[in-house]
Amino acid sequence: MTISRKLRPLDNSSPHASLLGRLRSIPAPGRSEATISARRAAIVQSCIEELREHGFSKMKVDSVARRAGIDKRTLYDYVSSKEDLLLLVFAYYLPSMLEKVRRARDSAQDPKEQLASMLRVHSELLSANPHFVLFHYRELRHLPSDDQAAVYSLINDIHYEYERVFVILADREQLPTSDPVLNASSALTMLDMIGLHRFHLKTHSASDIANHIVRVLLGSHVTISTNAPQAD
Repeated sequence: MTISRKLRPLDNSSPHASLLGRLRSIPAPGRSEATISARRAAIVQSCIEELREHGFSKMKVDSVARRAGIDKRTLYDYVSSKEDLLLLVFAYYLPSMLEKVRRARDSAQDPKEQLASMLRVHSELLSANPHFVLFHYRELRHLPSDDQAAVYSLINDIHYEYERVFVILADREQLPTSDPVLNASSALTMLDMIGLHRFHLKTHSASDIANHIVRVLLGSHVTISTNAPQAD
């Protein structure tokens, strides 16, 4: 089986492109940057399929290469280890999520609407990448400590975007509790659990999920603007 969602080539302008600095230092002789970026996208998608079917421990580099349409020797023009393959998966997904959550926040003025828009986009990303939360909880431990720290830094940046909104809500006395950090953690934990079980991603719209979390945390309902950005 293959996943239907195709991954884009890496965006060099990403604020967290430095996460791939070590990977980019691996030479791929005679290839243009566009070719390297597109080939890495194919490798990431192949890695996702292998992780979904076998998990990191049983994932074989040969199988990743074969799914990507290259041989093992060519694959090592793009990564230096099996662990690098896992790092590529996180490096594709998390910067994109951070960018889209920020855009969703900026699409509204009212903080409740900002929160609902962020949660909706986040839910759409989970629907489009249904196995990512599982990879996070199950496979991240296989990365070297420095790479784990880089991934957690991205996760913390996403958390901070939510925290900023909850700080405004607390300042306006629209937050039932007085701890914006805990509320941000609660929102992301609920999204993670929804992503792990995946049942509600199939039976409820992203807007319904977003409004449910808003009601749980704030005790109120928000109508999400149709002008909010989509998670493409």
